[in-house]
Amino acid sequence: MTQHGDRQRNRTLDTIAKARMRLDPASKAYVHRRTEKGNTMREFRRCLEGAIARQLYRKFNAITL
Repeated sequence: MTQHGDRQRNRTLDTIAKARMRLDPASKAYVHRRTEKGNTMREFRRCLEGAIARQLYRKFNAITL
């Protein structure tokens, strides 16, 4: 499925990313690094969502095997 194909999944990833940007020290550091590079909030939130999706995929894949 394409990245635009599942609205519920995309909204969930967006919610997780926003919460992590406020609460998670590693994500806060990531946001700080991206801001210094001149990236916009939209750009690094999208990258963070991709990283979250990869982490979740690995965890779910490990559970199902």
